[in-house]
Amino acid sequence: MTIQEALLDYFDKFEGITRKGKDKYTSLEYLGVDTIFGITTNPDAMGGVISTDVIGNQIKGHSFMFSAYFVYTQDVITMIENSEFFEELMYWIAKNNKQGILPEFNDGRVPLRLELIQTPYLFMVDESGKHAQYTVTYRLVYKERKV
Repeated sequence: MTIQEALLDYFDKFEGITRKGKDKYTSLEYLGVDTIFGITTNPDAMGGVISTDVIGNQIKGHSFMFSAYFVYTQDVITMIENSEFFEELMYWIAKNNKQGILPEFNDGRVPLRLELIQTPYLFMVDESGKHAQYTVTYRLVYKERKV
């Protein structure tokens, strides 16, 4: 299982995501009116290696943006709802970290935690001015054993 697949499966469990069919709500590298949640990988320095122990096992990090494509308006209620989604998401991830509920691998890698790298922010407004991409950045920290 790839890191991206593990992340998609993990975020699938967040109840704040309105589902429109499995292939319609969370995507990799794509957002749009029908696919409103997406995960985009960020570049990591040194292949994501955080540390290496004396026998060669590594602690690695995989940073990514979790984005949402929401209605963009001057209406304060809509703005609050957009912000509330990310507050609930951050709380859910923090709670899961404490309980050891993390993305799962089936290849020997061991997830350790999800770290908040950058708080949610307005990333961009589309050309129509009616929708906007909001983004939060996380890093999945995991252990990879020497092969």
